[in-house]
Amino acid sequence: MRKTNLQVAMAALLLASLGCRKEQFEQLSPEIESTESFRQIEAPADFSWNTARTIQVQFTGRLADPRRLTLKISGEDGSVLYRKLQNTGDDAVLSVEVPAFTRQLTVQYGSFLQTYPASGNGVAVKLN
Repeated sequence: MRKTNLQVAMAALLLASLGCRKEQFEQLSPEIESTESFRQIEAPADFSWNTARTIQVQFTGRLADPRRLTLKISGEDGSVLYRKLQNTGDDAVLSVEVPAFTRQLTVQYGSFLQTYPASGNGVAVKLN
C-alpha cells in the first residue's frame, strides 16, 4: 500500500514538472515566417553554400623502396575519401574532395597510420 502511494505521488510530481516546462518551451520558440517562393529567402552575404572542399595531400615516399601499397585517406567518421595503389618510392600530389565539416584526415599506407588536421587546404604526408 505504501509503495503504491509513493508511485502515485512520484507520477503526480512528474506530470506537474512537465506541465511547468511547457510554458518555458512556448516562450522560447521562435516565430516562423512563411514565404511564397524561394526568391524571398535571404541568406547572409558571408554564408557558404559549399558542402565540400578540396584538400591537397602531398605524399612523399621512401627512396629505393620497390613496394606498391594501398594509400587510403579517411575522414573523422571512418568513411574512405580516397584510395589508390601507390608506389612507395614515388611522390604524389593528390586532390581529395572532403565534406566541408571535416576537421581531420587519417592517412593509412601499409603499416603507416597517421592523423592530420584538415583545417587548411593542404596536408603533407612523409613516410621517412
